[in-house]
Amino acid sequence: GGAGKTRLALEVAADHGPSTVVDLGAIDEAARVGTLIALACGASVSADDDPVDVVVGAVGVQPRLLVLDTCEHVLDGVSGAVERLLERCPNLRVLATSRRPLGVGEELAWPVPPLAVPTAEGDPTRAPAFELFVERARAVDADFEVTPGAVASIAELCRALDGLPLAIELAAAQMDVLSPAAVRTQLGESRSLVNRAGGPERHRTLHATTAWSVGLLGDDERDLLYRLAVFAPPFDIDAVVAVAGGGDPASVDRFVTLVRNSLVAPRGDDRYRLLDTVRAFLVASETDAARRAETERRHAEYYADLAARSFRHVRGPDQAGWLRRLHGDRPNLRLALRWCFGAGGDERLGARLAGDIAWVWTLQGNMLESRAALERALRVDVAPLVRARLLLGVGLLAAPLGDQARVIEVCTESAELGRSVGDDETVAVALLTLGVAQWATGDLEAAAAAHDDAIRRFATTGDEWSLTICRVLRARTARDAGDLAYAEQLLEVAIDDAKQTGDDHVIGLAYEQFARLRLALGEHDRAASAAAISLRHNEALSYAEGVVAALTVSAEVEHARGAFARARDLVERAVGLAGDIGHVGAMAAAVEVLAAVEAVDGRPAAAARYLVIADRARRRHDLPLAPAARERVAAELDRLRDVLGAEWSEIEAEAPMTSLAELARSIAP
Repeated sequence: GGAGKTRLALEVAADHGPSTVVDLGAIDEAARVGTLIALACGASVSADDDPVDVVVGAVGVQPRLLVLDTCEHVLDGVSGAVERLLERCPNLRVLATSRRPLGVGEELAWPVPPLAVPTAEGDPTRAPAFELFVERARAVDADFEVTPGAVASIAELCRALDGLPLAIELAAAQMDVLSPAAVRTQLGESRSLVNRAGGPERHRTLHATTAWSVGLLGDDERDLLYRLAVFAPPFDIDAVVAVAGGGDPASVDRFVTLVRNSLVAPRGDDRYRLLDTVRAFLVASETDAARRAETERRHAEYYADLAARSFRHVRGPDQAGWLRRLHGDRPNLRLALRWCFGAGGDERLGARLAGDIAWVWTLQGNMLESRAALERALRVDVAPLVRARLLLGVGLLAAPLGDQARVIEVCTESAELGRSVGDDETVAVALLTLGVAQWATGDLEAAAAAHDDAIRRFATTGDEWSLTICRVLRARTARDAGDLAYAEQLLEVAIDDAKQTGDDHVIGLAYEQFARLRLALGEHDRAASAAAISLRHNEALSYAEGVVAALTVSAEVEHARGAFARARDLVERAVGLAGDIGHVGAMAAAVEVLAAVEAVDGRPAAAARYLVIADRARRRHDLPLAPAARERVAAELDRLRDVLGAEWSEIEAEAPMTSLAELARSIAP
């Protein structure tokens, strides 16, 4: 309720010509509908009269609009009367406001959406919800002013009230006493503050309006609605059936009823949300603690099962679809973890969920939150393989965050756990990530040994996805060790296998490394082509870390070609995105490329500053440059010292005052 159906209907009636408005909100018996219509048409009805006959006699063939307002609680009476009237009054048109369709022939249902609310883009004061608030505020306080300080509070109020006109009017009615900020604060504590003295009882407070809507539901629909309150928005129909419906297929029909009653709002992409006002009412009025507890457990179990199923699907041709789905489910995955690790939750279920979703959240750049969940889960007593997966997840997230010592620690333990139960796949996956950390810290021999061992194990387990990634990473180590021939041999096989997987992540990684190899060989055109392919696949996946890597190597290629302006554009994008996800190694690598661009662009002081800050971050996080890059950067630093002279000392002294993350934010376009 409160979407503005009545006001809209009255405006239509005012513009239509001959019209009759009938407010059905005051009656609660369907049998009285005909009588109320007749009285509104100016006719009298005796006890022996058929009210519909009386209305037909009053209207006849005259053109007339009949507005029937608030029909949802007397639908049977309304639909019966309307069908008979339309059959006998050829020029009669009926406009009904209801939270449910009447179900009569030739009915056209037109949902009344909430008003558009202020968004992050554009002028908030131009949003219809904002304009209504100001209009109604000035109705109670003619001197009400929209000060710069009030704009944010009014915008927040409009969003918190879901853009519902009634709710906005009720909030604005307080402006003769309270400021927008005060109402926003109080609204978060008690929505009963939003009230008014006049109007129908059901429209005097948000609580009353919502209670009226909920009270019209049948028992099964009402039970489903209360169970939906455990969800964070948005959620899909599968989750509704499993969690709120307990697996009952009939819950789909009940859910449709809730949508048609405007208690649940579609969000697009087959996802839905409870209106915030409705959810607040349900949480406050829930009296069945057992129902709430049961549904919260179902919710956690459903999303833990979803995460477990996703573990395989995000490694292959179904990857993009599953990642989109899991991105939409992120609020509910968070909520499930919070319940699992909270009072009365299930810590072991939470541990499984945290381990299964770690790789997905790594791909999506949700690193800090995922790592916190994993570290929490490691305190739970779980089976060896569950712990091994948790440790692997911590390693996957710690690597881009620059904590290579933690990666080596947890992946070594994960591999040992796999060996203790004879699980080759667990050992191989741990060795894959362990090798990445060893490569990052400059221990190329150990990295090669770890990846060689992992490749042998993956070949026996049949995990082609992991085998392909491991070959790509082994090629990277070979290239950095100077064995370009072996790197090329590995990449040729890996690229063919990557294409077979249909996985954007694997293809993007393979082509990024192929671009770096071609660059090392001086084949700039082939390097540029491979980098472009890598960028396309990583962008298709919205894989931020992969996009950064592809942008960075593309910038290196353009720098080598002498296209310095193009190199700058690419690498500045890379720096900004790396900073957004907090990837220390990627930030440092991109800043070093930008320093090379600055140097040739006649800005030696900026180049020196960037290199000093990047070097400081690398030393802090134990992220040494690869041998070839180390020689190149060292030579550049020597050249810059000579060029800058005394200014070099000032730069070296001042640069540590800026962190790498701060530098990235200042560079980002």
